[in-house]
Amino acid sequence: MKQERKTCRRGSITKEIIKTSFLSLLKSISYPNITITDVCKNAAVSRSSFYLHFDGVHDVLDAILTDIFLQSCESPFSSCPHTKKANCEIVSICQFVRRHKEYHVLFTQEILTETILETFANCMIQACKKRSQIHHVFDFYFAGCFYILKKYLTASDATWEKIQSDIIKVTNETFNSVWSTDDERKKVSTL
Repeated sequence: MKQERKTCRRGSITKEIIKTSFLSLLKSISYPNITITDVCKNAAVSRSSFYLHFDGVHDVLDAILTDIFLQSCESPFSSCPHTKKANCEIVSICQFVRRHKEYHVLFTQEILTETILETFANCMIQACKKRSQIHHVFDFYFAGCFYILKKYLTASDATWEKIQSDIIKVTNETFNSVWSTDDERKKVSTL
């Protein structure tokens, strides 16, 4: 179990330097081959400083992905007119990553796909505070968004907006179908 760590301003700066170093290393080293020593050397921090903030390289990746999720929820794109907030959150993650090139490197290594999808899905489910069969819909939707994001990472905004519009339309219909089925089941079970 991860212990809570206190962070002062200087500690926050060190943490950001470590995350930036990790992203920099991903440009030239495959994720499984990145070591704590590599990150420390690239960030010019000691191992003890690293361990004040992270348990390992996987923890750095998790922190970066959680940051992406939280920052995308705070971005102006997270408030969209579509009916299901969960759908808007997923779209805002894709929009956020597309606009922040420093994160593109995360989507170039196939080995990170499962970790990224799992982290974003867990963040989304925690944000929604609902755990049910909808989790499978999130998994499916995240996998699709992830694939589209990777494929069209550098496409024009017009192309991206068209693709995004099509995805939102289809997934809203799917979400509405699943949720209405749940509502109908509740009505039937109370009879």
